[in-house]
This record gives sequence, C-alpha cells and structure tokens, in this order.
Amino acid sequence: MVSGAKVLIIDDEVATTEVFAKMLQMEGYDVSTAVDAASGLRAARATPFDAVLLDLVMPLLDGLDWLRQFRAAGSTTPVAIITGNLLIDDETVSELTHLGAIVRFKPVWAEDLVAITETLIEGNRRAHADA
Repeated sequence: MVSGAKVLIIDDEVATTEVFAKMLQMEGYDVSTAVDAASGLRAARATPFDAVLLDLVMPLLDGLDWLRQFRAAGSTTPVAIITGNLLIDDETVSELTHLGAIVRFKPVWAEDLVAITETLIEGNRRAHADA
C-alpha cells in the first residue's frame, strides 16, 4: 500500500466518487474528488496527484477527451479509466492505452480499486526511479 499518496477521482456519479473515495481513504490515501471532467481537469492541473481514477462517459467532456487534454498539457500522472460502458469499442480502448491509461470495468470492488490504485502509483514510482 502507498499510504498518503494523492489520488484524484473523477466521475459524474456522486455516489461513485463518494464510495471510491471512502474505500481509498480507509487504506490511507489522500483523496480528492470531482463530479465533472472540467473541474477534475482544473484540479489535476493545480495539484500534483500520484494517480487519477477517471470515468469514461460524462457529459460535456468525456474521459477520453479529458485524457487527451491532460496528456497534451504534459502530464505523465498515471490514469485508470473505470467505466460502466461495456460497449466501449476497440479503437477507444486502443487510444486510451496509447495515452497511457489502463481500462477497467465497473463494478469495482474495494480490493480491486485498491489494487488498481497501487498498480498505478507503484508503476509511476518505478518509472521515475529508473529515469
């Protein structure tokens, strides 16, 4: 576990952000949330996070466009797309992966969420240690 690591959760479903935040806070993570992609993008640009957990389907700005903008701004923060959209096409998954995101599908249980978050953070720390 990476206690104290800063995690940003972006999902337009308030209940999802609250449940995910509670799960990670119980494991010692410092969690911030956003219930729309635009405010999540502002938060991610203003604060250095160790990981971002991002919904794919959101109004106005979806997760893919969010990730494009985030990477275009130069961020290398690890991102996991956690979506309930089981009809996601191969092209979208390919682009998300190309942009450095991992893709997981809801429902996500507590131990899965913690494992996903740990994978993101540990991978990022190893990459920076090797650089």
